[in-house]
Parts: sequence; C-alpha cells; structure tokens
Amino acid sequence: LSFGFQKRKNHEVSYITQNNKVERVRLIDGYAQEGYVGYLAASHRANIYQTHHLEASYNDQAYADTIFTINPDFYHGATNRAQYFKLGYFYKNDHRDYKSYPLHGYYIDVAIENSGFGVFKGNDINLFSVKTNFRKFWELHKRVFFGAGFTGRMANKKAHPYFLSTGLGYGRDFVRGYEYYVVDGQGYGLLKTDLKFAIVPQQTVHLKFLPSAFGKIPWAIYLSVFSDMAYSPGDKINGNTLKNELLIGYGAGLNVVTYYDMVIRMEYSFNKMGESGFFIHFMTSI
Repeated sequence: LSFGFQKRKNHEVSYITQNNKVERVRLIDGYAQEGYVGYLAASHRANIYQTHHLEASYNDQAYADTIFTINPDFYHGATNRAQYFKLGYFYKNDHRDYKSYPLHGYYIDVAIENSGFGVFKGNDINLFSVKTNFRKFWELHKRVFFGAGFTGRMANKKAHPYFLSTGLGYGRDFVRGYEYYVVDGQGYGLLKTDLKFAIVPQQTVHLKFLPSAFGKIPWAIYLSVFSDMAYSPGDKINGNTLKNELLIGYGAGLNVVTYYDMVIRMEYSFNKMGESGFFIHFMTSI
C-alpha cells in the first residue's frame, strides 16, 4: 500500500502543439499553473514475473487566464480549474533476462485508466484509455541479437483537454529520427525493431585500486541497426502535419552498457521527411 500528495506551482506551462512541436508560455509575475494531486495505491506481486497495481487519485489544477487567451481550446470547462478523479489499473508480466538492456525473453504490460467520472459539474474531462506494451528478444547467434517492441493505445474519441492529449513523442513512445517532434492524440500504434551485434560481449574489468565492492565494472559494446514506424490518426490542425501519417525512422548506432545498469546509446538516424541527425539516449531502445 502507498499514498502520496503533491503540491505544484509552475511559472511555465505547455499550452499548444504547433508545427509538430510543443509551445510553452512563461509568466514572470505569477503562476501559469497551480494545483495538487493526492493518490492512494495498492500493488501485488503475484510472483517473480507478474505485478498488479491499482491506483486512485484526485487531481486539482488551475490555469492562468493567459493560457486560455492564447489557446481557447486548451480546456473547455466552466472555469479555469480542472478537478477530476482518476482510477487506473496496471498489469506487468516481465520475463526479460536484464531489465536495463535485455537480450532474451519477453515483456507484456497493460494499463487501463479512466479520468473524470462526472463527479464535478462543469468539468470537461471524460477520458478512458487502454495502453499495452509487448517486447520480445531473441538470440540469433552467439553475438547477434534481435528485439522488437509494439506499443498501442486506444481511447474514447471525445475531444480532450490539451494537458491530457499527449501521444507520440513523450517518454519512450517515439520514432527514432523524430526526437524533436510530438504527435498529440490519445490513439496510436508504435513498432520498434533492433538488430544488434556484440562487438565486445559482456565482460568484467577489475580495478585493483578500488575496494572490491566497487572495483568490478561490467561492460559491453553493441553495434545496432534499427527501424521504427508509428501511426496516430487525427486532423492536421495548427500545422501538425505528422498526424494521420505513417512515420518511419531508421539508422545505426553504438550502445555501451556498463556500471550500475548504465546504458549509453549513440545513434545516427533518418526520418521520412529527409532529415537526419545524431542523438544520444540513456536507456534501452525497446
């Protein structure tokens, strides 16, 4: 069992997505957003692989008038204050050999959430969503590995407030090559694939000048080639041309796995718009 409370005051807040990028406004003399969140949660780990998590929360957020002046579609509630309850269930089944950089096994999770419930009059919040992740990893040869991951999300089609409309481009749900862009929307599908070759297989270096507890440093280096694709349906408004388009990204990279589960991915990627670039990430791709 767990519970928590968070009080938040922000001078800066995201208020609209234009030309596939998030725009923010900053207020110097006041707060763009004020609010708090309280939650109560229960988790049950049935065995070494499976976890169940149930969480209920109360959310109360108030936004400055400036936000609604520059984006009237930010939120359509009766006031500038958004109050709502959220109930969510999360299930995870994890059979990966190494969480930080898996090479064998599979992973499945499902998240079901409902925000709103119609408790507070005048609040324009009614969001029900289901999101799932599936990842599978194979050893094709002694030094060759392949991984694939699918992420899908579905939600009711009602128009939702901007602050609840995050989609592709947030967290780890993005197509490589599109790191600088976002695609808002509650529904999307994302497929990632990775082919890896172990240039330096997993091994351990012993640094004798350090205590034994810290002197053993495991490390490995992998060369990877990858390809991602995603799709999010919706209208192309405010110059957001990536909506309702098949996004494709591909490239190659060098992955370093070392001390304290640290992962450094150095990748050069290309996207369907003809753009390319060098990116560094600090978590596994799938």
